[in-house]
Amino acid sequence: MAIRFRDVTAVAGLDFNHEAGAKTGHKWYPETIGAGGGFFDYDSDGQTDILLVNGRQWPGERQDQEPTMRLYRNLGDGTFRDVTEASGLQVPLYGMGMTAADYDNDGDPDLVVTGYEHTRLFRNDRGRFTDISEAAGVVQGDWSTAAAFVDVDRDGWLDLLIGQYVTWTPDMEADLDCTYGIPQKDYCAVKFFRGQGLRLYRNQGDGTLREISEAAGITAPEARVLGITMIDDNRDGWPDILVATDLTPSLFFLNQGDGTFREIGVQSGLVLDEGGIAFAGMGIDAAYVKNDDQLCVAIGNFAGQPTTLHCHPQVGETYRSEVFTEQSHRAGLARPTLRMVTFGLFFVDADLDGWQDLFTVNGHVVNEERLRNVPYAQRPQLFRNMGNGTFVEIAPTPHNGLDLQLIGRGAAYADYDRDGDPDLLLTANQGRAYLLRNDTERTGAFVRVLARGTQSNRDGIGARMQLYGSSRHQQMALVRTGGSYLSHSELAVTFGLPPGEQVERLEIYWPSGLVDVFRSVPLNATFVAEEGAAANEPAVGGKAALATPEPVAVSVVKQEALAHVRTGRMADAIKAFETVLRQVPDDYIAQQYLIELYWRRGSRESARQLLQRMSETLPDANFLLQFAFNLEATALPELADEVYLVAAHLDPQASEALYRLGKRALESKRYDDALRYFEQALERRADLMDARYGLGLVYVAQGNTAQAEATFKRLLQDAPEMADAHIHLGALYLRMGRIQAAVDAYRQVTVLQPQEANAYHHLSTALAAQGKTAEAEAQLQQAVRLNPAYAAAHNDLGTLYAERGDFSRAIASFQAAVQADANSVEAHYNLAMAYGTQGDTARMISALHETLRLDPQHREAHLNLGIGYLRQGEAFAATAQFQTLVKLAPEMADAHYFLAVAAAQMGQIETMQASLQRALQQDPNHARAHSALASLYFQQKQYDLAWQHGSRAAALGAPVQELLRALEPLRQKDG
Repeated sequence: MAIRFRDVTAVAGLDFNHEAGAKTGHKWYPETIGAGGGFFDYDSDGQTDILLVNGRQWPGERQDQEPTMRLYRNLGDGTFRDVTEASGLQVPLYGMGMTAADYDNDGDPDLVVTGYEHTRLFRNDRGRFTDISEAAGVVQGDWSTAAAFVDVDRDGWLDLLIGQYVTWTPDMEADLDCTYGIPQKDYCAVKFFRGQGLRLYRNQGDGTLREISEAAGITAPEARVLGITMIDDNRDGWPDILVATDLTPSLFFLNQGDGTFREIGVQSGLVLDEGGIAFAGMGIDAAYVKNDDQLCVAIGNFAGQPTTLHCHPQVGETYRSEVFTEQSHRAGLARPTLRMVTFGLFFVDADLDGWQDLFTVNGHVVNEERLRNVPYAQRPQLFRNMGNGTFVEIAPTPHNGLDLQLIGRGAAYADYDRDGDPDLLLTANQGRAYLLRNDTERTGAFVRVLARGTQSNRDGIGARMQLYGSSRHQQMALVRTGGSYLSHSELAVTFGLPPGEQVERLEIYWPSGLVDVFRSVPLNATFVAEEGAAANEPAVGGKAALATPEPVAVSVVKQEALAHVRTGRMADAIKAFETVLRQVPDDYIAQQYLIELYWRRGSRESARQLLQRMSETLPDANFLLQFAFNLEATALPELADEVYLVAAHLDPQASEALYRLGKRALESKRYDDALRYFEQALERRADLMDARYGLGLVYVAQGNTAQAEATFKRLLQDAPEMADAHIHLGALYLRMGRIQAAVDAYRQVTVLQPQEANAYHHLSTALAAQGKTAEAEAQLQQAVRLNPAYAAAHNDLGTLYAERGDFSRAIASFQAAVQADANSVEAHYNLAMAYGTQGDTARMISALHETLRLDPQHREAHLNLGIGYLRQGEAFAATAQFQTLVKLAPEMADAHYFLAVAAAQMGQIETMQASLQRALQQDPNHARAHSALASLYFQQKQYDLAWQHGSRAAALGAPVQELLRALEPLRQKDG
């Protein structure tokens, strides 16, 4: 069945364009972030309304009529009316995100809007909003982004969690180089700005909020937060928090049930992708994608990183809580998402077949089409859940609402037209918003459930719903805010049912601890589930899906152990973790720490035994992979190899472990091992491009050029965009003397990476080898235009200038190389030689001293420094240099020859003669040594020896004709 959406934005009456202040041309960083939007029933009339968050222009550029967020009231006939002014929301601010819920339990949804320097809380009074931010105690001045209402302490009042991005002001960009090789400033990268972390506010129940971030353990001061979602990871009824962060490790705050949280992102495996890399997280959401007890988390990432899918691993018949393994490749999500920059992201049953599909909205932050062939505007993606843990992308057909290109940011869903299926709201940075109506043909039924708390918070946020069908088909969902990117979806939970499926029961586990079991649930309608209405029926039992939470005493000991680790008390940490394992033998966090601590202490056999035990406790290869990634990051590569081997043994399909072993062996120059591991990885997964690339590098290192060429060619058939493979193929062709083939390979790199300076540098090398110096020079000039700090390109450009005799430009290029890289020995040496050619001996000597400071073994620098001293008449200093060189390189004929020249300047004839003879011992064809000896013997009236060396010098091309003419009559006279 085809999934169809129709763009009804204009028909519905939505007329909105996002303002970011970009018209000024400053290219300030906040202009890249965009804003979200969402669905909520602001006037409680049963119709889902739309809010679109907006930015504003920068101070000094603002107009009298400033753009603001827009609220659109659903009229119930498929159209909307702008009610922003009437609702009190015509408030100018540089907005980012939103969330909505009934924080004061008065029956209507209140609103939070985040933004640069402002976080606004609007109280809703029957459709009219009042800004109560300061009165309620919401801190201003930060750059807030994501927001979520969560009842963290289950007291019936919704608390507020605010994600914050970075500390930024326009002045902070004044000294940053954000040109990326072009003349004009572009948008700066986030790495330049420090994260601001999170703020958690406790709802006091009287309309005010009190910040409890530090006391609750939710801070993460360096985190750059972009996405927040709520889960109940171990199903203990206490809400846990997941946070997607930008270029800092994502966070997993586990609720301890006592008002505090424990952050376990690294230990749980959540913060890394399958390759062991901390990704740039934007959008985030979670769902039970296989309709069993396995929770999965999806995180949208930057181009070059897939949308990752982190799932609880299975242990026997249950799933392990507090642990995630990354499965994007296995789930079919990795390859289709690699070129996307994914922001908005959520799970939703788009076709109401009972399985949670995955929707993403994409768009770049800068226009990199000229940089890396990654489009600026990108299409959204919908992945259909196949019911077996895998997803298939649904390619949009023409005239389908998903067939569009946008600089996507926010995304939300709701059944705004009340036909049962989820409709979509998309936002674009500095562009229009899109309302996509779901027109998918329905073959089954649906159940839409709206929670109404009585003892819990009124919106039922935190309630877990489990729907059981007549075929024992189970679906599970959590009522929650947050998720996606800066956006808010409806709080109602929709369950799709396959044809013929009936509802047996609906179980709701409320935050209050109450459990309702509803058996009469209407199909194809909205069911308002009131807390306590069916509480007299006991919940149906069954196997516990997740491991039982650990005893409080063990948790205390574990915290003590972690404190010992942080303060470097290794012996105390080992004792504490051993205590934990005596109480809870399968505590995987304690096992990981203890394995590492044993290894550092030198108890390697104990570490191996515990590793084996952990692999039996949690026999999941992906989990072990992530453990190994962390070990590599903490400089324990040998222990990481042990873990990779166990992972490879556990799962015959775990190609990643073998690839990592091959990579480590290649780095250690264990080429036979590397070859074996890469080949085994490719046997398990033929499309593992990194393993094939590693295989090519091994062949190169072994000198097996034919195999290397064949491997890189095969790789480029499957991945023609892999620039590094083209680069290595070009280098291979250069070594083989196939210059034109090298030129072709390197030229392809410039096509793939038109803004990468090293692409042009590589091409220049091949062109120079081909004798096309003018073209080579043009490529090097392009390289230094793109990257003015590219020392190697400046150095090679200087060499080209020097070779054609343009020493002024050569010196300027070598000086630029030295400025770009003060530790470049080659650049300093080449600069010295250029000075020498120009007759600037003093500067030559100075540059040679710097060369030798960096590389005291540099033979040519010693030689030419001595020659420089000779030019200045400093024979003693020259002699010292040449003597040093003779010790360094006794086989170097020139060292002995110039030592003889220095001796001659000092009148040390015997030393001169001996040095010349040693020069000829090292090089019998040293023309200048023969010439010098001929002159010496002439002066000593040893005419036969003079003739012998003179004749040899002449044969070698030395200008000794006058000497030989003078010798001729003298030899005849002696004869």
